[in-house]
Amino acid sequence: MSDSQEERVSREVEKMTVKEFLQNYGGNECVSIEGYCEEKHYDYFREADEWELSADNPNHYRPTCIVEEPWWNEVKDREIKEWNIIGGGMYKVELWIDLEEE
Repeated sequence: MSDSQEERVSREVEKMTVKEFLQNYGGNECVSIEGYCEEKHYDYFREADEWELSADNPNHYRPTCIVEEPWWNEVKDREIKEWNIIGGGMYKVELWIDLEEE
């Protein structure tokens, strides 16, 4: 197999949808998705009916969940073109995602 064929195969294996990627990445992140959100903090990535709050929640805090965004159904099954982790040190860490064209 030539180098270009090996490169093409590895790229195909690495492709993920936004939903698959965020499920693997986990929750509690600052996310930017080109064209949809910029530096938005989400406490959880879960389907909305998968989490419940304790009755002891003193501040009646409701976590921000990306799947509750009005644009979620539009992006969840789109493949990621590229992504990067931006920031660190004295800057907040941000997960930046650019989507493949539809």
